[in-house]
Amino acid sequence: MTPIQHTVTFRLNAGADQGWFLDKARELADLPGVRNFEVLEQIGKNATQFSLALSMWFDTEDAYAGYNDHPTHVEFVQTV
Repeated sequence: MTPIQHTVTFRLNAGADQGWFLDKARELADLPGVRNFEVLEQIGKNATQFSLALSMWFDTEDAYAGYNDHPTHVEFVQTV
């Protein structure tokens, strides 16, 4: 079975507290099924739309579904 990589790219709004946001994002690394959680910074001259990314791996679709439905993830998506 091929592992699943979940990647989210984004740019924070002007004035957003990047440190606070990334601290909250890093809490997702502790959820069941998450492997190899990374915060990535885009520094390429042509990459103007997105400046940050979160990347993580899951062994199975069930592991990803469990993460996606986990209350901590749901709250992060809805409030952060």
